[in-house]
Amino acid sequence: MTYKTAYLWGPVSSFSGQLAAFLVQKGWHVHIATKGAFHIALSPLDLRSTAQECLEKALGGREKFKIFEERVRFLDVNDTPRGTKYDAFVFCGLPPNFDEARVSRAPWAAQNFPHIVKRFKDVPVFIVSSLWAAVQHDGVVPEEIECERRKPITQYEAVAQQYEKALLRNLHNDESRWILVRLPMMSGSTSDGRLANFSGPLTLFEKLCPAEKPKEKSLTLSYNPDATMWFLPVDVTVNLFGKLLEDEQPPRICNLVSAQSTLNQEWVQHLSKALGYKKAISADSDSYNLPGFLRKALTDNVLVSTRNLFEVAGRYQQVPVHLNDDYFVKEIVHGKNENWGKLPQHTNGKHTPQFSEDWARQYFTEFMPKHADFQLVKHAVNGGVGIGFKVEDAHHLQWMLTTEDGKAVMRHLQGEQPEPKVWFVFTGKGVVNLVERRVSLERALVLREARVEGKPMDVLRACTFLKRFLKDHPFKQEPLTLQATAKR
Repeated sequence: MTYKTAYLWGPVSSFSGQLAAFLVQKGWHVHIATKGAFHIALSPLDLRSTAQECLEKALGGREKFKIFEERVRFLDVNDTPRGTKYDAFVFCGLPPNFDEARVSRAPWAAQNFPHIVKRFKDVPVFIVSSLWAAVQHDGVVPEEIECERRKPITQYEAVAQQYEKALLRNLHNDESRWILVRLPMMSGSTSDGRLANFSGPLTLFEKLCPAEKPKEKSLTLSYNPDATMWFLPVDVTVNLFGKLLEDEQPPRICNLVSAQSTLNQEWVQHLSKALGYKKAISADSDSYNLPGFLRKALTDNVLVSTRNLFEVAGRYQQVPVHLNDDYFVKEIVHGKNENWGKLPQHTNGKHTPQFSEDWARQYFTEFMPKHADFQLVKHAVNGGVGIGFKVEDAHHLQWMLTTEDGKAVMRHLQGEQPEPKVWFVFTGKGVVNLVERRVSLERALVLREARVEGKPMDVLRACTFLKRFLKDHPFKQEPLTLQATAKR
């Protein structure tokens, strides 16, 4: 059986994660470059666990990921399998949304591009850039290799320019099979409003979303009605990019925007109605604390040359994108359901569980071993005796998570037993806050509500496991009956 294989290099962003999910669902095999634990400070790549988590989210959950798991390989950045015939090399050193992690490291990634691409001779190279990397003095983004760029007016535009210039310096051979694709910002899917992370336009939607039903009839926003803020739903962009990968003669440079651009005066009105307002009003200033790039994108009159895109859209029969009321309703509903990607805030409502020994036993002896994935625990303990959990000032409340007979097992530690390779030590308040997702593991460590003990590599694996478990398995304490309480 023949199949196509793509190699993705770069952080697994709102675009590249969704692209990988799209390709495996279409029958492609996808190899994703990841970094080792010793390169955390320098490399723009993700750790294997982080990359897999992003891909699972893009596919719709771990269960769906398992369906396509055989088509995905996470490779060390220096490891290219011998004998593998690649059909596409996709270089995504610059995440398309300005506020995504590792955007600042994109120029460093571009400097390493010539060393990476040497391993992919005769393979079509698709270089992902940004529209804001090539804005000229007249405000137009051309479909040309070289252009006179304007002085950057935001930090993201400066990074995008540095990234693309560094790449183009290395593309001297016009006969090489490379394709430069400039992307706009990514917004949520047209089907359900989802995006791999809450960034880009979703940051704007969150800032404008009122906590309660708006009292005013109009949304007052500082924007240029006759300009276009360039963004596309992620599924539309990925679908078009996938067709470029399949094309035997793609354009050398493609500005991947909608062939039917939407003015701000159109989509902002639809957004305002989705937020509960009757209309939006353009003003010189407003009360919203928007990031600088979004603020400038709303008022900057940038035009994009799309000659190649019209040819591509016609060839692929691409349907124009309509950013209407229904689309923005999906965005807002998704954002609210997911708390805009943030941890839930502490409230003084009825559900404020306090630490108790029964609570700890229920979580560690019943809930965690029941939901812990065997393969993830096996990787976390890495052949060791296990991961320990204990509560300060309660020496009888200590357990060890390990594997046994193909399943995850939690053992109560007492007396002389083998010591776990890693210990998580919590305060009573800290373990409740962590499990209830009121604080992240990093913040619990900073606040000294938790600490972790062990060798660095073992600690890194254990922390990765615990963060993922807490994220995937929210815990709600089941009420204990009087009979159960008496037995305990």
